[in-house]
Amino acid sequence: MNVPVGTPQIKGKPLRSDQIVADVRDMLESNKCGYFCVTIKGETGMEEGLLIIESGNIIGAHYEYMKYGKEYHASEALKRVLNAFFADKGIYDSFVLTTQQIELLKIFNEDLLLLESVSKRSFDGMIPVGFSHEFEKEVISEFTKEPEREEILKKRGLTDIKIDLTEDVERETKDLVKTTDVGEKVADEIDAYLSGKPMVKKELAPPEKPPEVIEMEKEKEREETDFLLDIDAQAEKLKKLFKGK
Repeated sequence: MNVPVGTPQIKGKPLRSDQIVADVRDMLESNKCGYFCVTIKGETGMEEGLLIIESGNIIGAHYEYMKYGKEYHASEALKRVLNAFFADKGIYDSFVLTTQQIELLKIFNEDLLLLESVSKRSFDGMIPVGFSHEFEKEVISEFTKEPEREEILKKRGLTDIKIDLTEDVERETKDLVKTTDVGEKVADEIDAYLSGKPMVKKELAPPEKPPEVIEMEKEKEREETDFLLDIDAQAEKLKKLFKGK
């Protein structure tokens, strides 16, 4: 942030909400260019806000929680600056800038500028009724939250490290299935699979059939074969019949 020093108007004045609001109104009514700097002691430590004024309008703002180096710009900063007016402990300063100085401030600090400037009348309607700790709680929660696992790994450069537990899984699986007779067979199949060998499916030999049953099955197969041959013959006759037409 690059801000011209300008001409001091107020230096190190103890913070009182009614007084700083009145001083801001005076600069707005005088159509001067300049800025107010307010410094308070909050729950997070020292906080500093900047309110930028050009020709009777508030055109920009900046706010920083110095302990964490957390900064807010423009409209988000403006809310926090106005809130800081009502802090229990703090001081403020004000400086007047020339037209050239305010133009330089705008050129080098575009991120501080509001999308729409705030007139004196709008300023009166934006003044809070008292100090809110919600802004500080928001910052505290952001910087004291439990870090996520991925964030911790990233900070330590461990995100690219992959842990391969294949061997442990294989060993535990084999140890588990070997506790039963059936498990031993499964373990053999797992070994074959892991070694890349083709798995041979073991089938139980069918029970022997009596001779009369075997003969009955053969007779049934012959009947089915004769039936199919008969069907094929009829199909051929139909084809020839339709071709003749």
